[in-house]
Amino acid sequence: MEEKREQGRVRIDRRATIRLSRGLRVVVRTVEISGSGMSFRYEAPAEIGALLEIELGIPAPGGIQAIKVQGKVFHSHLIGNEFHSGIKFVSLGDAERLAILRFIKVKERQRLSSS
Repeated sequence: MEEKREQGRVRIDRRATIRLSRGLRVVVRTVEISGSGMSFRYEAPAEIGALLEIELGIPAPGGIQAIKVQGKVFHSHLIGNEFHSGIKFVSLGDAERLAILRFIKVKERQRLSSS
């Protein structure tokens, strides 16, 4: 089955803080991001269907823009010795979406210019 994505996605290797549904905060490493979701890696699996609050710094013109979004876990798979989990954004403000889309555009331009 082919997965359909509404937005382009790009790699992003950054630290993010996730607040789990029971209130615990954990630090994860991001893998990819798009305008509709993101993936991250962590030592334990994420609970499918769980709502998470994600805090992440996105590279932006002039520095790093902090974003805070809510997402729902739609998959979590063991790859090597870490779990890779996918999040679909369920609450994303205009400023956050714009920061993510700008970041994606810059990364895609970099990829095309290096090809």
